Amino acid sequence: LEFSRVLFRSSHLIDLCCMDSYLIAFAYCTCHKPAGPRRVNDALSGLLQRPGGRIVNIASASGPNFLSSLENKDLKNKLSKPWLIEGGATELDEMAKAVVDNDAGYFPYGMSKAFLNAYTKLHARQEPSLVINSVTPGFIASDMGKALGATKDVSHGAVPPVYCLMSEELDKVPTGRYYGSDCKRSPVEIGR
Repeated sequence: LEFSRVLFRSSHLIDLCCMDSYLIAFAYCTCHKPAGPRRVNDALSGLLQRPGGRIVNIASASGPNFLSSLENKDLKNKLSKPWLIEGGATELDEMAKAVVDNDAGYFPYGMSKAFLNAYTKLHARQEPSLVINSVTPGFIASDMGKALGATKDVSHGAVPPVYCLMSEELDKVPTGRYYGSDCKRSPVEIGR
């Protein structure tokens, strides 16, 4: 197991963990830059073995919660069903930029995670030889979570991403899915 830290631009820190043919990249981007994970994946996905390499995007239940309360029906429909986005990830980036530039009053963290889940689906369709999913680690006592009242130890937050990274079950099902902190497939448009 090899660990390294890489500075990606000035505001993106990536923790890389390379194990055999798998690569997991945790992209911690600022909330107003939902395209950060796309840039990380574009830069590093060439290192993955095909077929079977894996990408796990770290999402949050804030994404489905954001979509469930979103009043903009067109945006909600596209983020819930990203295959309707004809321009793919490029159009998704433009949509995110337009939402941010218009400062529509959306909760930035939830918005960025909803866009991340849509990007995960689009990326999985673009790279069918890879297993690409997004997952929430849960409401854990990370620095951010503690400030919001989370008490569950951060070690619990490692279980869902590792499941998505290593589970042989995921080789047998479609890719581009969103998984909850209980390692179960979850809807992207409503919290559960």
